Amino acid sequence: MAEQLETNLVEIHRTPIKRESAYIVDLKYGVDPRAFIQRFQEAHPDGPGARIEGSTREMSFHGTFDGEALYFLRSSPEVKAISEDALVFIG
Repeated sequence: MAEQLETNLVEIHRTPIKRESAYIVDLKYGVDPRAFIQRFQEAHPDGPGARIEGSTREMSFHGTFDGEALYFLRSSPEVKAISEDALVFIG
């Protein structure tokens, strides 16, 4: 699980090769993902600074988020972990 330091912000798991401003967000067990995403989208309407691009699993979603949207996610008690969305090359 991601650490929450004294600031109570979820630390972001870093990756060496990532998509610009793209992240994967994992929610804690028991959180209603639809309700959380709805609340997030009300606070940060879909646009260049905050765009949910899809779900990776039942309790996760991914998208592009600016600093303000990322702060909302990092400070949310429902968020378990945030990871940079890595680029994967298949050769």
